[in-house]
Amino acid sequence: MIQEFVVISPRGDTLIQKKYVTNAQRGSSNRLAADMFLAHLRSDKANSGPIVLIEGTTYCHLSLAGMYFLVTAASNVPAASLIEILQRVSRLFKDYCGVLTEETVRRNFLLLYELLDEALDRG
Repeated sequence: MIQEFVVISPRGDTLIQKKYVTNAQRGSSNRLAADMFLAHLRSDKANSGPIVLIEGTTYCHLSLAGMYFLVTAASNVPAASLIEILQRVSRLFKDYCGVLTEETVRRNFLLLYELLDEALDRG
């Protein structure tokens, strides 16, 4: 089950964040997923693969157009399905925005939130 979907800018700003499970339900700390992921990435950038386990939560990310598309999930979720979700959502964003850049994500964030609701909540 996906816990959170986040798009992070090259500067580390959170552009889009959609939580599907609250912190109380997942039993994790109150730190934001983006903050924990960026801290890990900065500390271990050379050895960081697309899938990382931090404090019992799986962090799966893709780097596209300088942005990080990040999904967090319970540790028992197949990693290939998380990568597939990230690829399909990023492709969907690109199809609707034309070009996938930080600026287009900022300008179309409302549309992208609606697409996330349709694709992941009701899909």
